[in-house]
Amino acid sequence: MSLDTPLVSVVIPVFNGAPFVAKAVESVLAQTIKDVEVLIVDDGSTDGTQAVLGELHRTCGITWFQQDHGGPARSRNRGIEAARGTWVALLDCDDVWLPDKLDVQLDLARAQPHVGVVHSDFEVVDEQGVVLELVRAQANAEPLVTAFVGGHTALPSTLLIRRDILQKVGALNPALYGSEDADLSIRLYDVTGFACVDRPLVKKLQRGHGYRDMAFDEATHRDKVFSSRERFLQGLESRSNLRGDQRRALDYEWANCLLMRGWAAERCGRPTEARGYYARAIRKACHEGEEASLMSRLLPEWVEEGIGAPERERFWIAPCPQERTLRMHPRGPALDIGCGAHKQPGTIGVDQRRIPGVDVVTDFERGLPFKAGSIACAYSIHSVEHMRDVMTFMEELYRVCAPSAKVYIKTPYYASRKAFVDPTHVRFMTEESFGYFTSPNYYGLKTNFRILAISYNMRKPFKFFPEYFRKRFRRYLWNVCEEMSVVLEAVKP
Repeated sequence: MSLDTPLVSVVIPVFNGAPFVAKAVESVLAQTIKDVEVLIVDDGSTDGTQAVLGELHRTCGITWFQQDHGGPARSRNRGIEAARGTWVALLDCDDVWLPDKLDVQLDLARAQPHVGVVHSDFEVVDEQGVVLELVRAQANAEPLVTAFVGGHTALPSTLLIRRDILQKVGALNPALYGSEDADLSIRLYDVTGFACVDRPLVKKLQRGHGYRDMAFDEATHRDKVFSSRERFLQGLESRSNLRGDQRRALDYEWANCLLMRGWAAERCGRPTEARGYYARAIRKACHEGEEASLMSRLLPEWVEEGIGAPERERFWIAPCPQERTLRMHPRGPALDIGCGAHKQPGTIGVDQRRIPGVDVVTDFERGLPFKAGSIACAYSIHSVEHMRDVMTFMEELYRVCAPSAKVYIKTPYYASRKAFVDPTHVRFMTEESFGYFTSPNYYGLKTNFRILAISYNMRKPFKFFPEYFRKRFRRYLWNVCEEMSVVLEAVKP
């Protein structure tokens, strides 16, 4: 390291990071750029981190500071105040850099003098180093990121920032617990250019169970995160001359925040409070013409009014994170249930996780948050095999279907490798399984579906035999038929 002004100051906040921080420092010292100083701020750790930092000071020459717990923003501010470098790089104590991270970023900065912030793509890895996800840091479709930071996902550990720019925008806000990084990115984007290296230069660790990196119990931590997020959004609201896309993005983000508030209240046994949050979220999310009108018609009255139907208190509506157009089926809207990231064009995506393409997040095994008779068409592509309670699901599907609504189901055949290879599959179906949902049925289910068609995806050469033989092959030979497609029609008065 240079004894004079270093080129780069690396600031590492650490709280209970004893198992990780040495690897983070090692990745800094392994950089092809050697003119760096390492500044570590211990935020009141209780796991022996101080002993690890003392050893790193003795063997590697790092500088470290001790303070009472105040959160990552306060720790980073302490390190930035002590920084002497022309550039400041941030690194979380459990992440690591690739050896050429600083070299590549500095080359990009030199080529673009107007740029004051350089970041990069990154990989999310588990504790064994297995890559779980590759994040493209300049292709974020989240409305808030797109509207306020030009689509840049600036993970702190990827950031390289000119120190004079940091001094210009001011310190991180310690009051924004969990939102301080987004706030800093927005303030930086307001005053300087961003550049992104389009390959991963950082490995971000996704910790497993057993590590305690929160200074509070879960409820206190959650309340602090929610309150901070609201302060962050209120700060954005106070900006003058918000553009239309920024206004819409804020509404979506408010909806997400209120949804999570409702979910937390629901988990704590406060359903009335939860419904209030859900209703506020819906009003925030629905504000654009036909889409808002359509979603409002589909929402059940108990969400909008906050009354009734206690058995459905688990459900909540998630605004889709990207712009989309919902195309009306000739007799009403269409659902894609369990769509994941592969939603059928023009449908309303329903799934149990909030991921791109999903419009409604719900536990669809326990019910569907749509009005009775409101759905003209539904797809369930490779989802029923994941359901433990498929009978309740089919009853709810029948309830929301309009008369003569078509339901298209695709699922692995029970005697196929596809049925068993996925460890999340809990249900194996045959063609006879769907006969239980006609009327009358053996279990007295509230369903009356008519089976219109069943087709099979059979392997060669069995698919070329006459149906008489194909039927026997399917039933008595292993892995002859891979999956089947079923078309149902809702029979209603």
